[in-house]
Parts: sequence; C-alpha cells; structure tokens
Amino acid sequence: MTPPPATTDSTTAEIRDAAQRLDLDETARALTDRVLADAFPERSSDRAFVAIAERSVRENVVNLRSILSGTTRVEETRPRPGALEFAGAVAEMRLPASSLEGAYRAGQNSFWSAWFQVARDHSQGSGLPLDDYLDWPSTQLFAYINHILTPVIAQYERVAAERRSGREHLRETVLRDLLEDRIAEPDDDVARALGYRLEGSHLFLLLQTGSSRRPEEEATQLRAALAASESLLHRHGLHEWGLWLGASDAFPPAAIARLKRVLAGISATVAVGTVGRGLSGFRQTRRRALEAARVQAALGGAPSVVWDADVRLEALLIDDEERAGDFVVTELGPLAAEDGRAARLRDTLLTWLATGSHVSTAATLGVHEHTVRNRIREIEALLQTPVAGRRAELQVALRLHRVLAGTR
Repeated sequence: MTPPPATTDSTTAEIRDAAQRLDLDETARALTDRVLADAFPERSSDRAFVAIAERSVRENVVNLRSILSGTTRVEETRPRPGALEFAGAVAEMRLPASSLEGAYRAGQNSFWSAWFQVARDHSQGSGLPLDDYLDWPSTQLFAYINHILTPVIAQYERVAAERRSGREHLRETVLRDLLEDRIAEPDDDVARALGYRLEGSHLFLLLQTGSSRRPEEEATQLRAALAASESLLHRHGLHEWGLWLGASDAFPPAAIARLKRVLAGISATVAVGTVGRGLSGFRQTRRRALEAARVQAALGGAPSVVWDADVRLEALLIDDEERAGDFVVTELGPLAAEDGRAARLRDTLLTWLATGSHVSTAATLGVHEHTVRNRIREIEALLQTPVAGRRAELQVALRLHRVLAGTR
C-alpha cells in the first residue's frame, strides 16, 4: 500500500490495525439498513431484494476494509458478483439509476460513521491524533465509491436496455399508469397494450416463487382452474409475481373451489385478493392481495396460501401496530405472555371460540375433552371473566396476537 501522504510508517500501521478491527458483520448490517431506508424504502419487505442488497453491501465493506488495511488499492478493486447482481436487480425492478447511485452514497455516509467510531476508539488507545485516522481513509472511501460506481452503473444500464424491449416496456408502462390512477378511462389501446381487458371480473394472486423464473406454467394452471378467459402476469418483486385472472362474467363457486384445490399443490407462497369488477375491481383485488400478503409475511409465510377474506380483520387492524398491541394486552392480560403455557392456552381458547364446543376443540387439538374444560377454567381464572361474554373481543385479540408476534 502507498503510505498515506504526510504520515509516518507508524501512523500507516495504526490505520491498518484499526481497519482490521472493523466488524464486518455489524458494519454490513448497519449499511444495509441505511441503504434500504434511504434509497429503497418501498422494497424493504421484498425478502429476495433485501438478501441481494445485503450481499452487495457486505462485498463493498470487504473491499473497503482491504483498501484501508493496505492489501489492495482503490484502482485495483472490481465489483464483486453480489454488487453486479444487485445492480441488475435494481434494473429488473425498473427502479431508476439514481436510486442505485443514492444507495452507494447512503452506504458511503454510513461507512464513514462506522469508521469514525473505530478511529476514535483506536486513537484513544494509540495516542495518535484522530485526524490522522480520518484524513487519508476519507479520501480513499470517496475515491472507492466513485471508482466502483462506474462498472456498477454500466451493469445496470446493460440489464435495463434488455428490459426496454418495445412491447413489454409498453405493457409495464401502461400497467403502472393504471395502478397509479393516471388512466381514468382506459380505451381499446390500453387493453391491446396489456393483452388483457379491464371490463368484467378480476382476481389477483401474488405468487412468491423463490426464484426469478417467470412462472408461466403456474399461471396457465391457475387460469385453467378458474376457467378464466384471460390472464395478465407481471413482475411485482424480485422473486414475486402478480397474476390477474379475468372473465367477462362472475366466477362461479365451483371454479373458485377448483382454484383452491390447484393452489394447494402450487410450489409457491400465494396471497389471493377478492374478486372485483371493472377498473376499480382490477385495482382493488390487487390491493387486497397485497394486504393479505403482509399478514402472511407476519405469520412467517404460513399458511402457504392466504385469501384476503380470511385475514381481512388482521390486515385492517395491524395498520396501527401500537394501538393493536395495546388492545391485545388489554384483552388477553396474562395470556399475552411469551411462554409455552400461555401459548397453549391461547391455542385452546382460539380453537374453542372458532368451533364453539369442548368436544370439537379437543378433537382439533388432539387432547382429551377434560383437558379443554380445565384449560378454559384456567383461562377464565386468569382473565377474571367468563370467556363466553367476550367472544368477539377475545377472538380478535387472539388473531392479532399471532400477527403482531410475527412483526417483532
């Protein structure tokens, strides 16, 4: 390594030693949080995107530590595979190049803060002035970001150019304008661009496939199960796909039942909206599916198929997590405790409220009927009130508890 200007060999050695003490894991976590919050707040719930961002950030932190510890020069560094993959992912999501550059600038600022802490602590131990730890490393940090952004942005542009193929680009643009309410009265040109008609019935499904492969086969299966006359598949997240299924008339109950059976065999995590009609229904069914997916994510991705109608209450109430949490604690009291005994009692009470009998609860939980009776008595003793008198409140509180536990 070329020694920092106007420094002694001992100063250079101290900077190298400080760099080696930089905690890679802690620094990478802090930088990732900052990058997502500043540059990609709308993608913070996209687990695949976050995972790629984490890998890219860590690789850049490794490069920077190598530079400051003297094992490589700025001009010798190249973007590692994760950084190039992240640039491609940003382009795949049709996010602007300015967001990618903003991510690197946010990471730059966060890294400098982490380095300042390390430098300050090391300065106190070595007796060297803090400025000696900051001047040259700061110039290297800024030089590295400027250097590495050139090939990273070039990778973004290559992927973006591939995605700008005429018909697909037009369809994505029209779809975005529809969802953002920039098209109030779609005409035949809009339908032709989408390859999908907006009059009639619509059902939206969000498929999380775990890969970037376009799920054409799954979409065909689901369309056939619902006997839909048309479908529209688009990328929603890095490994997430949105699928509209449409028909001129309402979907009959038998078709919905077939769809449920097919969904049970799909190797994807799926959130399903509510059937809607016309342009407003096209938007609403998607919004409902996304709300259901949020609840599903809070529950750890289980069950693998969630219908909006089954979690609408949770979706409505978790918008204000603080008030929802207060409601849960007020209603459940000791039953809200995070231990095995409270969990068993919550499961018993929720099942009892859903089935309405000790016998059905016992059969569902695989325990003896007397066990259920004893648990209900214990619950009433803890709550100091008969559970039959607060059925609605307790059922809501128990369902909310499951969701809120997954968001912590």
